[in-house]
Amino acid sequence: MDYRVHYDRLIDRARHRTIDGYSERHHVVPKCLGGGNERSNIVRLTPEEHFVAHELLVKLHPGDRRLTWALMRMSGAGGRKAYGWLRRKFGEQISAAQRGRKRPASVGANIRAAQIGRVLGPPSQQHRDRIRAAKLGKKRAPFTPQALANMRIGQLGRTKSAETREKIAAAHRGRVCTDEHRQRMREGWARRAERLAVAS
Repeated sequence: MDYRVHYDRLIDRARHRTIDGYSERHHVVPKCLGGGNERSNIVRLTPEEHFVAHELLVKLHPGDRRLTWALMRMSGAGGRKAYGWLRRKFGEQISAAQRGRKRPASVGANIRAAQIGRVLGPPSQQHRDRIRAAKLGKKRAPFTPQALANMRIGQLGRTKSAETREKIAAAHRGRVCTDEHRQRMREGWARRAERLAVAS
């Protein structure tokens, strides 16, 4: 059996539908294999599909004990059907327990106090300067060949809708890149090409 084909089909189906009712977040490329929390790496699955996805990941990476451990924890409910039933039941009970409950006044006051003086919207130039200064001189570790392979797997079969492409085009319309910015982009692409060459 080609586990990769089945896994890709499961993920592709999840990307192009909406689930009514209880669903679970699933990392397409697991965090233990280099995946992150970006939206492109997360899909919504039914509990049964989530269980199957982890079964397939263990088949694809049989030597990774972290994936095996994750599936073991899910299997504690007694298999995919029992797991799905139990997760839905637990979700219903939590919702019922929280319904009508109010936070203590002190909690609301603490949240309001923390928000005083905060300005919503894009970060100020001062804030951006502080972030830039904190990152100055720091180099991100190069991606491992395994991480690069995982990222390629995560991008398989992904397509942007016409609406998304139009939004991206609209956001870039009229923008003028400085020579310094172009040079930074060229250097970034050169570094990426070097990493890909090392990985392959």
